[in-house]
Amino acid sequence: MSQSASHSDEPDSDATDRPALGARGNWWGEEAGLPQSDDADDRGHADHGGTSRAEWIAHQLVKESAPAILSGTALFGDPDEEYATHDANVEVELTDPEVYVAPSTLDAEGEPERELYADHRRVRVDEQHGYLGGVVLADRSKHEFMAQVEIVVAMAQQREHLRDSTANDLVDLARSRKAESHDAVQDQSDVAIMTEIVRCIETPALLKDKEW
Repeated sequence: MSQSASHSDEPDSDATDRPALGARGNWWGEEAGLPQSDDADDRGHADHGGTSRAEWIAHQLVKESAPAILSGTALFGDPDEEYATHDANVEVELTDPEVYVAPSTLDAEGEPERELYADHRRVRVDEQHGYLGGVVLADRSKHEFMAQVEIVVAMAQQREHLRDSTANDLVDLARSRKAESHDAVQDQSDVAIMTEIVRCIETPALLKDKEW
């Protein structure tokens, strides 16, 4: 599989409360309270810090049918780091979201202990190494990935009234990026490719500067 970028703040705990993002009733996750643009000011929106709108959408779309949800720390983290518990970079599947992270506290002399931060969402666990979160979505075969891209683009044609030529270019772009992924690094994961497609769906003019 190709390496893929980690999204450690994945909102797993409420995923079952929303319609699937591939469904017409929840186009681009609008019912999940997403910002309506991918401008810099929208980065760091609630529950998805450091993730852009397009990246969040792509992550949710790919997660619907990812073959495995892996530990990004075990896969990409440096085994020589002081607190590393893995000896080599390996693929380890994470559990379902099941653990709540204990809050950070401040215990200043002469003052009562204060809670500084608590994340009330459940997180996935790498039971082999003890790591929390650090989600990486395993990539799918080219055939499986392209099948989803074609569905997403077809939905975009209905919703965004894309031209047939634009739709064809989007599919060709995804196919080209996927073909290159066997010898690429993190920026060619399924999530990264889908992010590029989402951005081009929302701003078709971006296709003019693409090479594939």
